[in-house]
Amino acid sequence: MAPLSPLHLPGGKTAPDLFIIGGARCGSTSLHYYLDQHPGVHMCQPDKEPSYYCDVYGVKDPEEYAANFAGAAPGQLLGDASTPYLTCPASAGLIHAANPGARIIVILRQPADRAYSLYLKMCSLGHETAPDFETALELEKGIVNDPPEWRREGYHYNHLYFHSGLYAEQLRRFHELFPKEQIFHVIFDDLTVSPQKLCAEICAWLGLPAMPAINPEPRNRAVRPRSLKFQHWLRHSLNPALKKTRLPWRGQILEKLLAWNTDPSPAPKLDAGLRRRLTERYAEDIQATAALIRRDLGRWLR
Repeated sequence: MAPLSPLHLPGGKTAPDLFIIGGARCGSTSLHYYLDQHPGVHMCQPDKEPSYYCDVYGVKDPEEYAANFAGAAPGQLLGDASTPYLTCPASAGLIHAANPGARIIVILRQPADRAYSLYLKMCSLGHETAPDFETALELEKGIVNDPPEWRREGYHYNHLYFHSGLYAEQLRRFHELFPKEQIFHVIFDDLTVSPQKLCAEICAWLGLPAMPAINPEPRNRAVRPRSLKFQHWLRHSLNPALKKTRLPWRGQILEKLLAWNTDPSPAPKLDAGLRRRLTERYAEDIQATAALIRRDLGRWLR
């Protein structure tokens, strides 16, 4: 994929300064929310995850992407938090071509737990109709090697539940282009247990003053649909149809139907046997990832 056209961003910048590249369901939404509370940072908004530097989907119009930074104050660092960047093979090169001095933050989570969380989120969004996680993993085998023209519209990488958890190869793409001083590795547990401490470390790495006290409100929790097929219809059929109308209450219709289709009971936990089998499949990659980021990930193997 050819380099993208230079952008016209606040402060005369042609690309963001900071990228949170994923992984999906590893806490990027929370970290985006926390860093945006710092007066020295402007995280992209209203589109938190524009995925501009991705070959399959996302915002592709330069002006539309740049509009996410229009509210930045002079001197603020500009940040983009798009989880497809870790999985998309083209993203590392596109980001480096746009800004070789960019700071890269990657958040990693025990891959079996992350894969199941991603499945639940895709069900919640109406993008997954496989009745259970094990079925979704089987279906993944049929799409993982699809060429771009065959890929599912919009959410191909997020359907790669197992393969998007093979972190080592994905990380190498960034490590081959960016010096290690520009890459900050976060472990999901560090974010969930001590978000204030983690944000202080990130701010120091970015050369920013100490982080003010953050509001640690939980972000981006998945809901559980009563019917996966109905949720898919709401998102992919009804919602586009409503957008074509001029009904002033069209948004309320969708909200009420989504609320009606929400199951208030907790989602079932990942089956222990399936988790163990997945972890065994991930073992070699976990060890390679640990060596690459120089962190002990032994607890992920348990």
